[in-house]
Amino acid sequence: MSLDAMRYGFRAMKLAAIFTLISIVLGLTPGATRAGDFAALVGNHPDGASALAVEAAAPVYRPLQMEIYLSPRNQAERDQLAQDLQDPASPQYHKWLTPDDYDQRFGPTDSDVAQVTSWLTSQGFTVTQASAHERRIVFTGDVATAQNAFLVHIVQSHDGKRFSNLEDPQVPAALAPKIGYLAGLDNLGGVIWHTTIPDPPYDVQATGPLFGPTDIRTFADENPLLNSSPTKFDGTGECIAVSEGSDVDQPSLSQFNTVFGLPAFTSGKNYNEVVVDGPIGAPGSNGGGSPYAEAMLDVEYAHGLAPGAEIVVYATNAGTGNPLAVQDLVDTVTTIVTDNSNNCHTVAISWAQCGEPNAFYITLDGYFQEGAMRGQSIFVATGDVGTAGPVGGRSGCVIPRTPHIEENAASPNVTAVGASEYMASYDDNGNDTSTDANTKQKVWKFVRKSNISFLDAQGASTGGTSKVFAKPPWQKGVAGISGSHRVVPDLVLGGGNFGGNLNVHYNLKNLNKPPKVTGKLFPAPGFWESFDSGLIGGNGVPGGTVWETTGGTSIVPPQYAAIFAIVNQKAATDGQGLINPKLYAMAKANLKHLGTVGILDIVSGNNALYGVTGYNAVKGFDYASGWGAVDINTFVNAFINFNFTSDTQ
Repeated sequence: MSLDAMRYGFRAMKLAAIFTLISIVLGLTPGATRAGDFAALVGNHPDGASALAVEAAAPVYRPLQMEIYLSPRNQAERDQLAQDLQDPASPQYHKWLTPDDYDQRFGPTDSDVAQVTSWLTSQGFTVTQASAHERRIVFTGDVATAQNAFLVHIVQSHDGKRFSNLEDPQVPAALAPKIGYLAGLDNLGGVIWHTTIPDPPYDVQATGPLFGPTDIRTFADENPLLNSSPTKFDGTGECIAVSEGSDVDQPSLSQFNTVFGLPAFTSGKNYNEVVVDGPIGAPGSNGGGSPYAEAMLDVEYAHGLAPGAEIVVYATNAGTGNPLAVQDLVDTVTTIVTDNSNNCHTVAISWAQCGEPNAFYITLDGYFQEGAMRGQSIFVATGDVGTAGPVGGRSGCVIPRTPHIEENAASPNVTAVGASEYMASYDDNGNDTSTDANTKQKVWKFVRKSNISFLDAQGASTGGTSKVFAKPPWQKGVAGISGSHRVVPDLVLGGGNFGGNLNVHYNLKNLNKPPKVTGKLFPAPGFWESFDSGLIGGNGVPGGTVWETTGGTSIVPPQYAAIFAIVNQKAATDGQGLINPKLYAMAKANLKHLGTVGILDIVSGNNALYGVTGYNAVKGFDYASGWGAVDINTFVNAFINFNFTSDTQ
């Protein structure tokens, strides 16, 4: 017997012993399936769970905070209507639903909620919130209650930090079709923030010129829209929703607006905030430094590119101290797409999650579909990890050995956006003088390596193939797309704050000696961000406004949300819904001359990272840059004027 086979045998025996122990304690039969009146919630346990099985059974008294996300009704009818709403040959084309319309036709009923709630209560759980409109039920219990109710084994790491169910949970067969995803039986997933912020201290001024909204307007050719007469196309009358894991601080936003000549925020006029999941505390509190930085960036650049639009922040507290931070992302999306008070037609989502079971992403996609059926155009960052989208492991999210993407961006009901890089030029005042018409763009990627490991850093625009979602109709027949699954990104835009490859070797015996440096990093470009030096630390204590450089794919969704706010204003429509069917039709119709419709084809760069094989940018569509970046003025006008018919799809 080989050594590997012996190891596998010992591991299997240990796993079986743990299962037996759990079963004796709970009176369950490992691997058993209940009688025909029960059914499994398929795809509802993480891939990383099995690695914990050889460590320990979770204590039966361990408390659990759980949520059930309910499935929509009449799913076949819903899917057909979703297609019809985007089909120019259909009489339903762009006849968007209101949240109430959706509830009546496809949302769970009060009876559905009552049935699930009643069963949970009968099993010993405590239900703390239940909403048919939001399609979710929040409840608490302990490991013993969950194992008995859902017939699962829950195991944990030796240190008790990580736990997970090993099997798909089971519920009464009559309830199973009503439940899309059951959250809280594990904590192997994690939240990913796509903002690149330098290490502390944060009050060190960045050297060299950086990009702000005015520079983007010059480079990406937005000024003709903003300065048009008699109507300025700046998003006036439109509303941009941003999904955030933290509140923002107004003093820093005020300074950003002053420096870049943007309209001041006035609550109830051009700024609004919707608090998700109850009180969220001060900006950046509960270990939420990264969520706070992301929220500030999104608001600043959505406002910067569409200064006439109202910004609505859907804020929760997804700091490291929150055990349900991953669910906070879903909850912000739920609130955005079911909000009856704010009717935002464009949505920016710059954070993601990893290590979740397929049911999580499918449930999130259901909410995205609801948003699209309301006329919302939802832009999701693909991520900063190239083709190394994190996957679940026993200690949380880990870098894979084979290509993976961040699956929330692969939803066929969103536009997945990544980042490009370029060398900008500036005048003596630090203002951009370069334009996208005369500047070569590449796939964003940077690698900084050193023999002192904590100085290492790297990032690249994420792209590749989904392992969850099938290829949507609008990606079929596209040269460059193979296989049967959804491919990302769809578009990119300037986002990285560095480009290039740098190696720094220090003399460890004498650190006073200059290091040996090979390669080069350059701003590509860096972006100005204004935030509070104290709040960024994650303790909720203000320290005063500072400026820093930032970047990453996270800066791209708010920019595209702003661009399409302008599309909606200029086209005088109440939303575009999912833009991808029209985007892909327009690109295919102009494949030989993409520039004439404002699509800037990117043909250089590669998104390999962390030793995982990547993809090259090539002419036309590719897995590193999608269709490419956009020239805002040309693209907005071309998108509005494109003759989108059933013949052009």
